[in-house]
Amino acid sequence: MHCYRPRFQVLAGFVGGVGKSRSRRDDRRQLPLRSLQGRKGLAPGNHKSAGKKKKQRVTQGNNYLKTILCEVAWVIASHKKLYLSGWYWRLKQRTDSKRAIVALARKLLVIIYTMLKTNQPYNEQKFLERKLVSDQKRAKRMVNELTRLGYAVSLAA
Repeated sequence: MHCYRPRFQVLAGFVGGVGKSRSRRDDRRQLPLRSLQGRKGLAPGNHKSAGKKKKQRVTQGNNYLKTILCEVAWVIASHKKLYLSGWYWRLKQRTDSKRAIVALARKLLVIIYTMLKTNQPYNEQKFLERKLVSDQKRAKRMVNELTRLGYAVSLAA
């Protein structure tokens, strides 16, 4: 159990505090992220036939891990000031709540996988920094589009 201590310390800073999500077998062989999502049952299904979308369901996988991640997703969705909570509510406007929860659980699996792979703790501030950079790029694109259309625009700091 002592070999997992650094990983538990990395996960301890995470909002949900999800326990061990990798086995000793996974340590010997690094799984790619897409394979991990499929094995854990959180990969979105792709059911199309003749150009028509069929009902989409998540794949079968580890039911215990899916349950834990979905419960953590419900807890995160109930908080007000978290980035992931805002992401859930924006997604919920377009789909129903249960699909948004599964999408958030998948996002949590990706975050936990990255935390374990890079051995860095969860940092909410990184989401805010990325949002600020993307907002600045979006503003720059909009200014460029307006100048192409013939408007004189300058950004106020």
